Amino acid sequence: MFADLIEGLLSDLGRKNGWTMAGRAGHATPHRIQKFSAAASTNTSPAPSPG
Repeated sequence: MFADLIEGLLSDLGRKNGWTMAGRAGHATPHRIQKFSAAASTNTSPAPSPG
């Protein structure tokens, strides 16, 4: 899913929204991309420190 989102963002799509990126990735609907984006944007916990 992450790869689909990144490839869509880096692509030459005219409009970069859930529907166009989902279509490019071969998904029938944008639900998976939207769910992934929503989960990532609501995670406010700090990243774990290395080591």
